[in-house]
Amino acid sequence: MSVAQRSWLTIGIAAVLVLGVFATALVVTDHLTPDERGAIAALEPVAERPDGHIGVVVLGTSLSRNALSTHGELGSALAAAGLGEVAAANLSVPAGSMRWYREVLDYVWAANPDILVIEPGIFHGRPFEHDRSLRTRISQWFESAEPIDINASACRPRSDRLWERRLGRIGQALIVPDNTDKLETLRAFLNEAEMRVDRIVWVVPPKSAIWTEAVGGRHLVSERQLIDAAADLGVSPVAPIEPPPLDHYCDFTHLNRDGAQQFLETWATATVKAIAEP
Repeated sequence: MSVAQRSWLTIGIAAVLVLGVFATALVVTDHLTPDERGAIAALEPVAERPDGHIGVVVLGTSLSRNALSTHGELGSALAAAGLGEVAAANLSVPAGSMRWYREVLDYVWAANPDILVIEPGIFHGRPFEHDRSLRTRISQWFESAEPIDINASACRPRSDRLWERRLGRIGQALIVPDNTDKLETLRAFLNEAEMRVDRIVWVVPPKSAIWTEAVGGRHLVSERQLIDAAADLGVSPVAPIEPPPLDHYCDFTHLNRDGAQQFLETWATATVKAIAEP
């Protein structure tokens, strides 16, 4: 090997080492997952909204992601219902829970929203923990330089296999009768949220009638316990919205585009009316 070749080889090895050190430094200092970075990015229009515009942030599961649609459509529906100019961020994600939002909440409060919308599902979500290992963070950094679009729809077509899987996974979870921990989590969260926002409102996307019958309405009991506990802290209960026909769902619980459009209009009108009442 000539001197020139050895020089180029040395330069190449040094460049790889520098890139490796740079990437490692970035992921060590940035422990957020692509989903969390996507949620934080979605908050920018709320944080930077003009004076006089209403900031709205939604925390929910994939049910609310579908039911309240995209950031823009959510804001437009609330504006059409009479709320005024709205900057909205629908941060609902699959398997969303208070544990999932743990790294995002500081950014939510920093965006200074006027209205916080919460779904009961985030208080009884399954235990969840992000993989924050260095190996995973380095691979995610190379694979996803841009934040993930958390507004991507979660819609899977109905099938017998999906029905059985959902019943086995979610139906069994609903059997647990003790909501003590969930209620404590709810109260602690609301005590903090009430100091951060002007108004807290519920969103309860309806599951299909066939699903409610299959699980014996157990999710309705759990939701009612949470909503009643929140009412004791001054958060008004939500007016129930009847489930639409099954063809307005993409599976058995998630609204499709037609179902979401109908639900969003109804929910926005009821929510703005409730906010306007003294």
